[in-house]
Amino acid sequence: MESDYFPSDIVVDILSRLPVETLFRFKSVSTNWDAMITPTNHYLVSMHLKNYTNNPATKASLLATYLDDYDYESYPFPSAQNPFRSISLCPDDDDRPPIHVGQSLLERIVCGTGNGLFLLDTSYHHHYSLWNPATREIRPLPDPPFASEFASRPQTHQKHSSDYCGVGVDLVANDIKVVLIRNNACCACDALGYRIPSSSRFPLPVFVYTSRSNCWSEVAGGYHPYEDGVLLESEEDDLFSCHTYSDGFFYWLFKDYYGNVEGQVVAFDMGNNLFHKINCPVDDPQPCHIGLFRGSVALFDGQLDYSRCDIWLLSRNNNTGGQSSWIKHLTLGVFPEELIVYGCWKDDQFIAQTRWNDQLLLYYTGSKQIKVLASKSWSATRLNIYKQSLLSTLPVSLTNGKGLQEE
Repeated sequence: MESDYFPSDIVVDILSRLPVETLFRFKSVSTNWDAMITPTNHYLVSMHLKNYTNNPATKASLLATYLDDYDYESYPFPSAQNPFRSISLCPDDDDRPPIHVGQSLLERIVCGTGNGLFLLDTSYHHHYSLWNPATREIRPLPDPPFASEFASRPQTHQKHSSDYCGVGVDLVANDIKVVLIRNNACCACDALGYRIPSSSRFPLPVFVYTSRSNCWSEVAGGYHPYEDGVLLESEEDDLFSCHTYSDGFFYWLFKDYYGNVEGQVVAFDMGNNLFHKINCPVDDPQPCHIGLFRGSVALFDGQLDYSRCDIWLLSRNNNTGGQSSWIKHLTLGVFPEELIVYGCWKDDQFIAQTRWNDQLLLYYTGSKQIKVLASKSWSATRLNIYKQSLLSTLPVSLTNGKGLQEE
């Protein structure tokens, strides 16, 4: 991989700062570069995670998936024979994030993201796949086991039987992990899907998949939801997902049955398979979303009149068992119209939508101006803010002597 002018380490350092799509264009430079620029080059993958994916200055992308109620089976799931098809709504404008619209994802649900990876589900049938939209790699996972001890417990109505998932990297083992919380055994529901009160509550079974072993294992004890039985609410009707990944932890924002935030963030430590509950910094965070801002986990806490949004950053102390605190970092607004802020594209520009969900917008903090990205007429049902990565979906070691945390 040595060039005539630069050592290979310098070449990799330069290339690792580029978006994946740009990086792949350089494969045609030479045979050596073609062999070097690949998700199986673990050193390049590690450097790219550090210099691009996990760099707070890197611009994010938006992935949009949508469902046509009248023709939802007309687009097959992406595969080696049918690669993912995407278009960008604003490919030539550097002042807007690229929005990739996935028509071939109509039969799948995007469950969770982490370091550029997505977990896909086959129409809630619990057949999962790992997918990297940047490299276009996709890999079906083995079906997760369903513990027999949960089989006799009351089942929720199908409307509320979706699992809660997360994808990320175990920084201890340098391996990709998927966590799956089975939302099927906490309480009974009536025919309309409303939960029936019960004096006894069961823990939810939790399974963890590791890429290197290509198998699932059950987390002892499962996960215990709130004492009053509040669970993560289904995200079917949410334009933006209420979860994020950062630095070896996957985070969910808990909501009750009616979609109200209950003042609780739950973090799953990918390294030791433990859950941590983190109280929200405000009593009634409505409307509220969780995401990343300047490299930190952030709560985007909108005001009830939709005129402002407070951004709270999470400070976690790894030396005290994950104890965390929130710091109010920034207040956005007053907005020129009623807006809901979902996340950050780059340092001073935020992804938002109008209160009545008719437009997707970019909000500029300096000028307090807005720019329309798309209208609701394009039927997006899920938008994910993410950064591209070279992480492979294949079950291979990520270290190769040079780990993900290499400096």
